[in-house]
Amino acid sequence: ITGKMENGEMKQMNVRSRESEQNLLKTLKQDSRYQKFQQQLAQQGLNEGQPSFSYQGNTTQVRVPFTPGNSTNSTAEIIGRFEGGALKDVKLRMKEEEKSKSFSLKLAAALIALLIALTGAIVLLKRKQHSKDEENVLAGVKKHRVKIDYAREALKMLARAQQLFNKGKFREAYGLSAYALRFYLAGKHLAGEEGPEEMTNEEVLSKLKNSGALPDSTLKEVKKCFDLCNLVEFAKYTPNENDFESIIKYAKRIIR
Repeated sequence: ITGKMENGEMKQMNVRSRESEQNLLKTLKQDSRYQKFQQQLAQQGLNEGQPSFSYQGNTTQVRVPFTPGNSTNSTAEIIGRFEGGALKDVKLRMKEEEKSKSFSLKLAAALIALLIALTGAIVLLKRKQHSKDEENVLAGVKKHRVKIDYAREALKMLARAQQLFNKGKFREAYGLSAYALRFYLAGKHLAGEEGPEEMTNEEVLSKLKNSGALPDSTLKEVKKCFDLCNLVEFAKYTPNENDFESIIKYAKRIIR
């Protein structure tokens, strides 16, 4: 029992018992703010110590210290403020040493993140430079590419296509015929473009039309050959000898 004497009378008398303090502590520990702070400190390796109670008028403060390991020196404490037995506020107080440690950890984490970002930027720049070097090498290879006799190679392909047709391999024969014609047209008239093996029939026709290398009448005939070969390749047309011979003759006439 504590109080204050004024003019021989007891003023502000307070009755404190072990039980009442335990009730205050229980109320504090059940508070969500306390539990959040306690979990935060536990993650830092701090252990909960013995609480202390201080009284001033109708206000009671409950202080719960937290210490690292087996140390008796607290580095943080959770403070609960009660007024008339009701919990009014809960706060976490870190001692200067712990604040400094926390700041150092945050600074170290920031520096590590910055280092990772810089490393990533350097790697990206090196990759871009490497890619640029590869492009320069490829450009040099294309510039000094060995000259190809597109007409001779295309005629060889047509001869091979004829052999395939005679063996009943119609799909392969039509496909090779279209490729031979595309190979010649792209190589002969689209100098500097990507290789014919990388271009479709439609791309070759479009580029030839834009370049003006062949008259429209010739392009129409080329398109007919391509379309017929595509139909056979995709099993949408029954191949016959007359059509195939027409494709071979027309292709040879263009190539020669």
